[in-house]
Amino acid sequence: METNDKKQKDVVLQRQRAFEERGVAKLPTVSKEDELERERVKKSLKKLEAGAPKERAQKLKRDE
Repeated sequence: METNDKKQKDVVLQRQRAFEERGVAKLPTVSKEDELERERVKKSLKKLEAGAPKERAQKLKRDE
């Protein structure tokens, strides 16, 4: 896993160098915490979407 992280960092650094050579601003960097937060939000949204029909069905049963 560490080698994958190192490769990723190398790729990002190469892209940044290429952008700087062209005179373009640096690439925006995303912190690891931001990435983890995005993943948490995606997972919670999936759970909510998956749970919604079940909750509606239970509500309908209760209303009857």
